[in-house]
Amino acid sequence: MDPGRGRPAWIPELQGLRALAALSVVLAHWSPLPLDSSGFSYHALVGPMRSVAAANLGVMFFYTLSAFLLTYLAVLERERDGRFAVGAFYARRCFRIWPLYFTVLAVDLGAAASNVPGWGTPDWQWIEEHAWLWLAFLSNWSVSADGFAGYADRSTAPLRVLWSIAVEEQFYVLYPVVVRYAFGAGRRAVAAAVVATTVAVMFRLAALSVPVAPGGGMYYATLTYLDVFAIGALCGALAAGRGGSRWRVVLGRPGVGVGLLIIAVLLGLRWPRELSYPYTYFSVVIYGFTGVFFGVVILWLLVNPGTLAARALRSRPMHALGALSFGLYVWHPLALPAGERLASWLPATTQAQVDLRAGSHLFLYVVLVGGMAAASYALVERPFLRLKDRRAGRRSGPAR
Repeated sequence: MDPGRGRPAWIPELQGLRALAALSVVLAHWSPLPLDSSGFSYHALVGPMRSVAAANLGVMFFYTLSAFLLTYLAVLERERDGRFAVGAFYARRCFRIWPLYFTVLAVDLGAAASNVPGWGTPDWQWIEEHAWLWLAFLSNWSVSADGFAGYADRSTAPLRVLWSIAVEEQFYVLYPVVVRYAFGAGRRAVAAAVVATTVAVMFRLAALSVPVAPGGGMYYATLTYLDVFAIGALCGALAAGRGGSRWRVVLGRPGVGVGLLIIAVLLGLRWPRELSYPYTYFSVVIYGFTGVFFGVVILWLLVNPGTLAARALRSRPMHALGALSFGLYVWHPLALPAGERLASWLPATTQAQVDLRAGSHLFLYVVLVGGMAAASYALVERPFLRLKDRRAGRRSGPAR
């Protein structure tokens, strides 16, 4: 706790939110296909998650949370040390992201080069020639350009999912420069947010007239999320600020949590129509609006730590899953075909057998991805996280 200010240096509820976001991606990407399952395993669990674009909302939340938390901690660091250390920031980000990212990348490339069903690909030569995209954290632009002017991104699913990490890394490159500028005065922070929002909106407006088939060019582009990052950063600065209690009073009123839940459902139902070309004008505003929504959700949790939702999010199981969230996200495309192969020996003649096989696939998939995430956390992430904390000269906690 930051003495005298009531601002925690670590916010445990955020680990639970990380867990929910990662689980939403893992479950929403599961499919019993080519089986036609009618049982609980698909239609009652994963079907609704897909209808509200849970995976896409999970990625959007990670972007908002990242900007929120980094800015929140940057403000506390500047008040404590009198400055924001750019070199230490880059070192912390490298220790946090690079060890697991490059471990997964090496496994993904090896799987793509193999002849293993579900992992190997006849497009290995293209992947080998374009490996620099993943090494330089630029793969999202390749996915964004897929289908434009005859260009084809031929990456496998395990490699393609790394697009969101590329967006994060590009954000990290510019973030310290913007923060150092914004720390000069409050008006500078507002100006930086306005510029970011303007660029993002103009880019999305331009994407309305650029046909991309099969679609998704806007969704994967870094510029699309500039306002989302800016909104998350502003909310983080607001939470770490010394004054401004009005927003706390508003978010502390009864019924706000229920209202946020309703907005979440409505947003999710709209999102599937905004993910690919042809885009609508609603696509131009829904990204920023979703960033605002997630920023408000985080602030609401800070104001209402005694609610059932907040207590559940900071529970031990959610804390453990939050610690594994990075691994859950990057390993799940590899675990998916592995679980399918393990369940393939089950018969699938009758509808009951199809449902059993699909349910077994789901169970094995969840167990595999959880085991892979736990193993990589213990063997790869944790040692570097400890090294990061020692380099920082203090216990930064899981929130960083």
